[in-house]
Amino acid sequence: EMLSVDGFSDLLWEILEQVCENIIRLLEWCLVGDQMGSIARRCDEKDTGIIVEDLVSLKNYFVQRDEEGNSNGLDEEVVTSKTARLQLITNRILSEPSKSLIDLFHDSQLPDDDDKDIMNRRIILGALDHRADKAARDFVKEHRKKR
Repeated sequence: EMLSVDGFSDLLWEILEQVCENIIRLLEWCLVGDQMGSIARRCDEKDTGIIVEDLVSLKNYFVQRDEEGNSNGLDEEVVTSKTARLQLITNRILSEPSKSLIDLFHDSQLPDDDDKDIMNRRIILGALDHRADKAARDFVKEHRKKR
């Protein structure tokens, strides 16, 4: 209702959808992207539940259901689609212990980078880079020396 002002409704909904998409991108970057100096988010497999809760909260925020369950925000399918990649990263990569991720990184079938498939060395290395345990820190440090 609030976004149907003076004929700009479609534009305002598109902007809201882009805001949603960019927040999800930012969250992914915070969890598996390159770290920037002192801006660092540490997480390990035990934090997966919190990340899932954050995704649910994010979906609820952008869908905005009322007491009757009607959506007053973005279409739930749109928001679910936009969060699907991060949900997969959370369930398939962030939920794994560092040792499993290190083993997976060495899989010869794993691509170095693939925007369509989350199972790639860039994302796994990013997840390890955000870990605080010694195995992950040592692996990332050693990998950076090889580059």
